[in-house]
Amino acid sequence: MGSCLQNREFPPNIPPENGSALIPIYSQYYFTLAFEDSNTHDYVDEKLFIPLIAGSVPVFSGTKNVRDFTPSENSIVDIRDFESPKALAHYLEGAIQDRHQYEEHLGWKRAPLPPRFLSLVKGRLYLGRFGDACSECCFILWALLNVLSLTLTSATLF
Repeated sequence: MGSCLQNREFPPNIPPENGSALIPIYSQYYFTLAFEDSNTHDYVDEKLFIPLIAGSVPVFSGTKNVRDFTPSENSIVDIRDFESPKALAHYLEGAIQDRHQYEEHLGWKRAPLPPRFLSLVKGRLYLGRFGDACSECCFILWALLNVLSLTLTSATLF
C-alpha cells in the first residue's frame, strides 16, 4: 500500500489520510513497520501507537528513548537491537513461528501498566483536550486505553 511500491490498493472504505483508520489493517499482521520521520530525542507519533492498539507489534526505527513511551520493554521490536536487516528478518520469522516468543511482545496487554506509562497517556490526553497536542494522537491514546479496558474519569486525568 502507499505510493512507493503500490503493491496493494488501499481499501476504498478507509481514508488513507486518517491514521486511526489503519487499525483494522494493522490488526491483520503480526508486525507493523513503525519508522519515524525523525530520530530526535522524545519524538514519537501515531506510527508507534496505532500498531499497539491494533494488536500488532511495532518494528520501530526512531528515537533511542522509545521505550520511555511504550507500555513495556518488550512491546516493540527496535531495529537497533539487531546487527543487520537479515538478523532482524530472522528474528521476526522466528517469532511468527514460535507463538511463545511472539506472545512475549503482547504480555503488556495482560499485566498492569507501569505508572510511568499511565502518567504519560493521561498527560497527553490532558494536553489534547486543553492544549496543543493533535486530536489524532489523543484519539489514539484514548483508543489504547480502551483496548486495555481502562477508563479515565476527570478525576484520574488531573
